[in-house]
Amino acid sequence: MAKKKAARKTTKKAPAKKVAKPISTQAPSKKNKCSSMDWSACLLRSALGLFFLFMGLGKLLTLFAGTNALAAFSVPIWLTWIVALVELLGGLFIAVGMLKTESSMLLIVTMLVAMIILIATGKAGDWLGILKTIFQHLIYIAGLLIVMYDKKKMCLL
Repeated sequence: MAKKKAARKTTKKAPAKKVAKPISTQAPSKKNKCSSMDWSACLLRSALGLFFLFMGLGKLLTLFAGTNALAAFSVPIWLTWIVALVELLGGLFIAVGMLKTESSMLLIVTMLVAMIILIATGKAGDWLGILKTIFQHLIYIAGLLIVMYDKKKMCLL
């Protein structure tokens, strides 16, 4: 009898180890429901916001130094102040996720006006420079449109 009990104890199977599924097929956990699209939109918004923040900061610092950053384009000083503040505050608001729609609309208008001024004054150069200017500004506008229609309220930055 004792031999049968000893035999039963040794024949018990060890519990099966859980095998983790590959990351791509795992359902999001309850703690972190962010998908890769959420993170990519957050990264795009943060990068665009910081880009415009630093561009506005550069224009603002040249104004405080007593020079007009946009004087080469025959832009009056009061318009340079407006552009600098729109880029600085719009970039800040977009980077932190506040007033995304309003900031994006103001920055889209700024990009369209900048593109027109660059082409109209001849500062864009030859036809290749004009195409580069148009393409570059349309990339910024496309990014701002994506940010403007993103439904998420906040992100990490």
